[in-house]
Amino acid sequence: ALARSGVLRAGLSRLVSIDIGDVRDLRRPFSGGGGTVAGTAGTSADLPRGLMATNPPYGARMAIRDLDALYAALGDAIRRELHGWRTAVLVADERRATLLGTTVRPDAPRLYNGPIECTLLLFAAGSGQGPVSGSSPGALSGPEHEHSRRAAADRSSDPPPVSGTEAPGDVPRASSAAVTGGYPSLDEAAAQFGDRLRRNLRVLGRPLLRRGIDCYRLYDADLPDFNLAVDLYADWAHVQEYQAPAHIDPDKAAARLAAAVRTIPGTVGIPADHVVVKVRRRQKGTSQYERLDRQDDYLEVREGEAVFLVNLTDRIDTGLFLDQRLVRDLIASSASGRSFLNLFGYTGTATVAAALGEAERSLTVDLSRAYLEWAEKNFRRNRLDPTRHRTLRTDVTRWLREAVRERTRYDLILLGPPTFSNSAGMRRATLDVQRDHVGLVRGAARLLSPRGTLLFVSGAHRFTFAVDQLTAYSPIDLSTRTLPPDFSRRARGHHVWRLSAPGRGAGEARGDAASSADRASRRRRDAHAGGRPRRGPSGP
Repeated sequence: ALARSGVLRAGLSRLVSIDIGDVRDLRRPFSGGGGTVAGTAGTSADLPRGLMATNPPYGARMAIRDLDALYAALGDAIRRELHGWRTAVLVADERRATLLGTTVRPDAPRLYNGPIECTLLLFAAGSGQGPVSGSSPGALSGPEHEHSRRAAADRSSDPPPVSGTEAPGDVPRASSAAVTGGYPSLDEAAAQFGDRLRRNLRVLGRPLLRRGIDCYRLYDADLPDFNLAVDLYADWAHVQEYQAPAHIDPDKAAARLAAAVRTIPGTVGIPADHVVVKVRRRQKGTSQYERLDRQDDYLEVREGEAVFLVNLTDRIDTGLFLDQRLVRDLIASSASGRSFLNLFGYTGTATVAAALGEAERSLTVDLSRAYLEWAEKNFRRNRLDPTRHRTLRTDVTRWLREAVRERTRYDLILLGPPTFSNSAGMRRATLDVQRDHVGLVRGAARLLSPRGTLLFVSGAHRFTFAVDQLTAYSPIDLSTRTLPPDFSRRARGHHVWRLSAPGRGAGEARGDAASSADRASRRRRDAHAGGRPRRGPSGP
């Protein structure tokens, strides 16, 4: 009734006719029978020809046997009544092409009907006709044709009504995973993705939110159909699609990404326009740190007492390494009353952690002007005293050689070199963390105070720490202990080692760290009792 009403309103009633009937009763249109169903069959070569297009049921509410019977009946009707017509059939399962009397062309269009992935079959209708192609369609024979005959023969003498519509409740429900040979349809996969997000919100998100942390990884390629990472930054989602292997159909990957992006806002409870999407590829040189845009829009996120500024749009990186959250916790708990040196300081988030942990003074060294300016914004936002917490723009490797001649030493040093860099202004043409980390550790360790501690951090996936060459510094692997639960799938790219000043044992370093943590705890209690400790003037 709605279809007829629409045709009438459009003024097309003389051109469009609508009939209701069983597909098994289909008769050739425009053959003198007065309609498309139960008319007079026309078989003459001079009868009009045309295009038959149909979108039969996919099987979401129909048993598999009944669905096969429907497609076999449709194939019979096409061969019997529509000889010479061009035919277009939208199917969710390509294997049913044989029931229709055709095969799937390699270049058959793949598209989506809503969330359901479909193939558009285009072929010349008629008994034994194959797909439309540059050559004449040949006769269909062999096991595929036998499959079609068997499916038609399986119909009982009193089959259920077979029509072009599915009435809810008329037939048993079958999941589209069964219809498509065990693979969930896109809408079912999206539902599973939403379920996983809800689970992770409960298991990962709630404990962090109770600690005042609103930035974390919610999803990390948990499900094979959705090869992406979802990081939450307050009420924004930062989605990184991992680059698909070459054998993955790019159209399928794009459809899954689109389904994920549609699912995230309602599931997580954020506005639909608060989803930023990037494709993560293997980065070379400094490409991870190159600009993608120049919006300069900063978003505030919280990590306990700290407030960090992140930028989700302008670069691949956001300005905050979420997987180093427990490293920042370790620094904050170890910094009380100590001096802190942050080498390859990036946006200064570790320095903020040290300062909020009551470090006496700090120096953040990096070659990038943009990142040091970002670090200074973070310092101001957290009300750090600029006379005590300074930045220095220079090549770290060159500076290490020069600084050792000075008398300044540091109680706590963070050394976090990039995996690879060829930035202009470096002493060497390139920096490779695997090749150069031994020299960097030795250079940084020369700046340690007699009871100092050095933390080495790397995010390189193919990295091996040269323990045998650094035994003089009593190295201890903290990688597992500092890997947050939301990054449990990324252990390969999380390397954290604690080293001590030469001649100082690992047990002594642990004792100093515990004493520092006790001092920090006492200062926090004092601050709560008598006001916040001095951090300098308020920021913007």
